[in-house]
Amino acid sequence: MEEKYVKTAQEILACMGGKNNIASAAHCATRLRLVLKDESLIDRDALENIELVKGNFNNGGQFQIILGTGIVNNVYAEFIKMADISEMTKEELKKQAANKMNPLQKLLKTLADVFVPILPALVASGLLMGINNILTAQGMFVEGKSLVEAFPKIKDFAEMVKDGVIKRLGEGAHVSVHRVNKNNGVVYTGLEVHREGLNLSPLVYLDIPYENFRCKKTTLSETVDYVVKTAGDKTQQVDMRLFLNYASIEGNIVCSLINTERNAELLEDLAHKEFLDLSVVFQCMLASDVLGMTYVMIHNVHLKLWGVTVDDLFCAAEKNMSWLMGYELKSMKDVLLEIIESEQPEEVDYDAYMAAIEGCIPIYVLSNRYRINGAACILYPTLLEDICDSLQGSFYIIPSSVHEVLILPSDNTDDSIKIREMIKEVNDTQIAAEEILSYSLYFYDREENRLHIV
Repeated sequence: MEEKYVKTAQEILACMGGKNNIASAAHCATRLRLVLKDESLIDRDALENIELVKGNFNNGGQFQIILGTGIVNNVYAEFIKMADISEMTKEELKKQAANKMNPLQKLLKTLADVFVPILPALVASGLLMGINNILTAQGMFVEGKSLVEAFPKIKDFAEMVKDGVIKRLGEGAHVSVHRVNKNNGVVYTGLEVHREGLNLSPLVYLDIPYENFRCKKTTLSETVDYVVKTAGDKTQQVDMRLFLNYASIEGNIVCSLINTERNAELLEDLAHKEFLDLSVVFQCMLASDVLGMTYVMIHNVHLKLWGVTVDDLFCAAEKNMSWLMGYELKSMKDVLLEIIESEQPEEVDYDAYMAAIEGCIPIYVLSNRYRINGAACILYPTLLEDICDSLQGSFYIIPSSVHEVLILPSDNTDDSIKIREMIKEVNDTQIAAEEILSYSLYFYDREENRLHIV
């Protein structure tokens, strides 16, 4: 066995808290999958600095470490020797991970078997958790496997490219994976790249590079080069002279929502306006097309340059958002059907899907047409009031992520405590840290025509 695999196994074991913290281990094509006795012992910082480690995440009671094909099997062979544990299949590991889950996690995991009765949990847990459960349901739409198991590779590929871009650009780079649903069920996966000292955050899509990588036309390193160069080119193509004159860009001012407490340091420099426990931050949209948009974050220094106030920015954003960004209010049924159809429509059992979803309580997903930073749609003038009139009643707003919120008519549930518990569970275990919007539950009161925190 090559020394690098032995060394990697040793380093991973140390980062997991040692052999006594390993309950079991298995691997798939790209990932080392572990069930740990105490996940608080994980040294994530050290783990991310291991040369062969491309990323990590926690899902369904398993701590998964992305190593890549041709690497993971060799590291696994050494790892189980060092941990003094037996070899295990993925299926066996999943059963052991399920035993480790708390009652709430077990409830979510059984969604595929009892879809209709469990739907209130799906509602409360937010869009991303709901989609996660649908896509991981064994045999629900694709015979003998879940949709995630049928299409795992582009997600792993994006995570590996993300890790390479961060290493290439250095600590000042912030890179996040976006999976964006477009018209007619087309889904794009890309990386948003933000570098320290630059206002632009270009979004580079990976669908074509992934196909080239899969067909062995390009390497992972070449893909990283492509993302770094493309992000740089998008930055260089913007004529920043327009940005010196407020009148020339006022019609392109838009905004997004972020969590105030979690972004205290960032907000010191950004022009912002507080809204409940959130903050409205502002961007100047410089370009947009079918694949996304290019924008500049607006800082306090820009306010001085232009001689305007935060209230001026907010008024401009309110006027611009509805026509620049638009909005989409779709039922959860339609959103999930889009996602399923976009993956592999010929394998979808439509009858099973429609039978499972029929008669479910109404849940709606609100976002903009780009489905990026779409939670800000709740700021659109009169939109919440219009939704209230359409639903003929008050409703809860569940902060699924910075990209979308869920609308739940209040006459379908009064268990706000349970919903808040689910929001916390999902944020802590399922949502990427950079995409968490809030731990709060919001309520729009029809009589008072007011949005407030429950």
